[in-house]
Amino acid sequence: ATYGFGRPNMKVVAEAQACSNVRTPVVMNIDSTSADAVASFVEVNAATGTFEFYAGGSTGQTFSWAFGDGGSATGDTVTHSYASAGVFTATLTVTDSTCNTTDVFGFVVTSHIGLGENILNQQMMVFPNPNSGTFQVRISGASEFEGQLEVMNLMGQVVASIPVDKRSNVHEVAMDLTNYPKAVYMLRLSGTEGQTVLRVIVR
Repeated sequence: ATYGFGRPNMKVVAEAQACSNVRTPVVMNIDSTSADAVASFVEVNAATGTFEFYAGGSTGQTFSWAFGDGGSATGDTVTHSYASAGVFTATLTVTDSTCNTTDVFGFVVTSHIGLGENILNQQMMVFPNPNSGTFQVRISGASEFEGQLEVMNLMGQVVASIPVDKRSNVHEVAMDLTNYPKAVYMLRLSGTEGQTVLRVIVR
């Protein structure tokens, strides 16, 4: 096939060994100037809040991490330990020096350090989980509790927030996320004593 882009013409020739009637499409990528940052992470130790971050699907030469608690690091594989329990937004910035482009990708990390000690003296349950967008949040504990119940997406953005004023042993809150995309969300119950986090799947 011969294609004319002004002069000179460009010729693309596809050859195969022996004779063949198989035709393979040829895809020409004329210009690719974006660095696509794709990051994944695994929790190394839930008790100590240590995570390993790996930018395995990223394109670029420089990898900069911000962990949401003031810590930072560089490299395609890094390890970070959170000093307390909570939900943090970790951010990966990838720079492609060849194309002089930068891309940023953020995602939510939940540190469970200390949560086994129930720092709020309250237990949070969600049912059903997974769900279709409507679910009940049950907060139970012997003491009274005042605080905030927040729903966050995996980018760390708060999509819903409800004040909680618990005066009995069990307090239930009805949640409705049917107008939001089907995804994994994080419920964060926070008060003056601390916070606890629970994962909710809407599908």
